[in-house]
Amino acid sequence: MNADSTFIIGTTHQVCEDYAIARNPADANPYVILSDGCSTSPDTDIGARLLVRAADQLLKEGVDEEPGILHQYAAQLAASWAKALKLPPQSIDATLLTACINNGEVVVSCSGDGLIVVESIDGTLDAYSFSYPSGYPFYLDYLGQPERLDLFSFSEFFDKEITHFHAPSKDAPLQLKSKRLRGQITEVVRIKTAACRVVSISSDGLHSFLQINHNGGARSVEPVQVAEIIRELLSFRSLNGTFVTRRVKKFMKECGPKGWQHSDDLSIAAIHLGGA
Repeated sequence: MNADSTFIIGTTHQVCEDYAIARNPADANPYVILSDGCSTSPDTDIGARLLVRAADQLLKEGVDEEPGILHQYAAQLAASWAKALKLPPQSIDATLLTACINNGEVVVSCSGDGLIVVESIDGTLDAYSFSYPSGYPFYLDYLGQPERLDLFSFSEFFDKEITHFHAPSKDAPLQLKSKRLRGQITEVVRIKTAACRVVSISSDGLHSFLQINHNGGARSVEPVQVAEIIRELLSFRSLNGTFVTRRVKKFMKECGPKGWQHSDDLSIAAIHLGGA
């Protein structure tokens, strides 16, 4: 088994508000965590780091709770650290995604928006995108801020869109399998460890890639379909060492000749569980 992570700043940002870590403990299973801070809230680059470090501390301590409870504990701990640092409570306006191994399963969890991608040993690929059409994700710190929770809890801001893409084989394109609205505060995907080759988590920066076209003096911009990005970026070959960092660096170089650019910060973390 091997875990790795990376994060990069988007072209429209002055400070990267994404953060990710990967842990490969000598005496335990690997795990990965990432967070994406809200661009319109203050100090969320710090808040995202606090949230990741809080989840990291809980996992190191062996806190054995359901993912939704674990994420809420992490948000509460991060909020206490932010208060001690005299940061505004809105600094914890950030997503939280985790992937860890428990009782023969890979447990992958997403609070807020982001993506979960599962590559199975048999070559099938499943990708789950969690997004909010309104552009306003539900952040865990709202649960500790009643005035903000009361303001938004019954509004359309919390309509979550869950999109499932599937590819039946290693080389097949990802196709839309299902799309539905609503869900839980924390979405959870569970996979048998023996059936999983690689599990990846990502911030919603995967949705921010744009195709820049030049035709004479005219210039056009259109989004690159996220299924295409997932298939190319998260098709890992070499899985030793810093395999996520290597793949992202290579992919970003490949984007230039294609006319692809990404505007948002991007964080990716993955665990290789088995298979060549």
